[in-house]
Amino acid sequence: MVNILAFEIGKVSFGIETMYVKTVIKRPDWINTEHFPNSTDGIVEHNGQKIVVLNFSDRKLNKDLWKDFIVVLFKNSEYILPTEETIDIFQISEKDIAPIPLYAERNLSKNLFKGVFPIDDKLILILDVSKFLN
Repeated sequence: MVNILAFEIGKVSFGIETMYVKTVIKRPDWINTEHFPNSTDGIVEHNGQKIVVLNFSDRKLNKDLWKDFIVVLFKNSEYILPTEETIDIFQISEKDIAPIPLYAERNLSKNLFKGVFPIDDKLILILDVSKFLN
C-alpha cells in the first residue's frame, strides 16, 4: 500500500507519495520570483530556510492563485510544490496504479509520472519525485 496526497493545479489532479511530503503550508514568504528556469517559480523562506519553488505544470506563477504549498523532502533537500488546492490523502495498492493513457501521453512529460489512479470522477496523475528531482 502507498499513501498519496492528491492536489489540483488548474483542472488537473496530481498526487505525490506522502513519504516525500514533509508538510503543507499556506502563504510562505516570497524572496524572489524573477529570472528562473521553466521548472522553478522562485524562492521562498520557510522555517528560516530558503527553498526553491518547483513548477512541473505549464501554469505561470500567480501568487494569488496558489493556496497550498507542499514541502517536499528528497535526498535531504527541501522543495516547494505550489498547488491550487490539496484534495486528500488516499491509501492505494500499487496494483491500482495504472499506466498513463495513450491519449494523455502526448500532452505530458511521461517520465515525470508513475501512473494514474481513479478517485470518484477524477484521474490522479502520480508524480515520480525521484525522476522529477534528479
